[in-house]
Amino acid sequence: TPGVTSVTVSPDSATITGASGGTIQLSATVVTTNFAPQTVVWSSDSDTVTVDARGLVTVPKGTSATSVTITATSTYDNTKKDTATITVS
Repeated sequence: TPGVTSVTVSPDSATITGASGGTIQLSATVVTTNFAPQTVVWSSDSDTVTVDARGLVTVPKGTSATSVTITATSTYDNTKKDTATITVS
């Protein structure tokens, strides 16, 4: 049967200066068995710092200092996920 072995987000941490804002591209490596889908859904625990469907994290200019967790969750097995910590300085 198809299955997901692991999801790994890279890089697992990054720092972006909030005053100037910026973006960082994250990637997810999904290890599967028997041809399970290797797709993920990206999510952010912040309303301000966002992540799009391709893993591009955007920190708007003027964002105050905070720590944000970005999660990549397997679309096939939602118990398989990994996170990256984005530090806004």
